[in-house]
Amino acid sequence: MLTLANLGYVMSDVASDGFMVWIAHREPIQKRGKTQTLIYSANKLRQVFINLLILVGFSGLMINCPGYQPDPAIPCTTDPRIMSRTEFAPNHLLDWCYRTCLDATFDWDISIPDFALIIAFINISSIPFYCR
Repeated sequence: MLTLANLGYVMSDVASDGFMVWIAHREPIQKRGKTQTLIYSANKLRQVFINLLILVGFSGLMINCPGYQPDPAIPCTTDPRIMSRTEFAPNHLLDWCYRTCLDATFDWDISIPDFALIIAFINISSIPFYCR
């Protein structure tokens, strides 16, 4: 599945570069290069923003602490595969999943669906930059 996603990304990237060349050939000499600069600058700015979002958003408890549970009403899991990945399970059998591990940088997280919505918003909001 990931291979097909990468193939689709490469195909769309190559198609957009080809379209960029097509646009460049139809621009007046005085304006030539401004469209490419605008589109590639917006693309690189978006990549920087997404990388910062990944760095900050996925450095929290839910992603980096295996088995972490923020709600004390829900009991900790007894799955040995998850318990073996945390440093708290051997010493704190009943409340290990409510403790903050050292791998988490922040006390908050961004969920995968929220991250997908943010990426969709960025992609949709960048469409006007391509339609000039």
